[in-house]
Amino acid sequence: MNAAAWGLAWMRCAAFLAAFPQGLGMAVPPAIQALAAAALALALAPMAHTAPHGLTVTAALGELLLGAGMGFCLRLPLLAVQAAGQAVGFSTSAAMFLMQGLPEESGGGGNLWSAAYTQLGVLVYFSAGGPQALIATLAGSMRLAPLGGVLNPAAATASDLAALAARLSALALALCLPPLLASYTVQWGLGLVFRASARMQLYVFALPFASLAAAGALALALPSWPGLLQRSMDFSARAAAGLAAAAAAGGHP
Repeated sequence: MNAAAWGLAWMRCAAFLAAFPQGLGMAVPPAIQALAAAALALALAPMAHTAPHGLTVTAALGELLLGAGMGFCLRLPLLAVQAAGQAVGFSTSAAMFLMQGLPEESGGGGNLWSAAYTQLGVLVYFSAGGPQALIATLAGSMRLAPLGGVLNPAAATASDLAALAARLSALALALCLPPLLASYTVQWGLGLVFRASARMQLYVFALPFASLAAAGALALALPSWPGLLQRSMDFSARAAAGLAAAAAAGGHP
């Protein structure tokens, strides 16, 4: 393995990994990311083919764009988890639309739910083999797209991106729907009772009851998370592999 091949592999791995500290809800220093990319490049570069023109500006730019595109594909399932958490957090403030006199500041619970979903998503991600999927996708890209031979790093078509977005929108909906239904059911019920008898100050109980209902629904739905995330990660890995193959071929295969 020559220095040019290692340098190109490092660029692909570094761009690939750049998405994941934020996707996992972690603050990883750039130096740690660079060292992790260097270790992956040392391990994966020997199995890759290298284009004959070696390390050039065009080749380096293609590797960076390809790595970033593949990393974005594999980050999307975790973004779907975070979006689901934000949706559930927003649902705890829905009582203000149904009840008169609900304090404006009482609807701020989105950050807590988003953080809870992110942490649960990270735990399920690791238990479902997420890191192994990252390395396997990188290793597969070394065989599909020769180092320095990326002809079209933006080869993904609109239909590819639409299919991936639809799949991950369905994942976010599946993750947030049980808590949302439980929360809205409680809030609507209390809202109707409060409107029927305005003297009953039920709005002070709405948000706690809605949060408890959402937490109970989340606990019941949690066993389904590994299967949902596993299928979405497999779909994202196939999309990333298709992007690598299309980029090496100069267009959509």
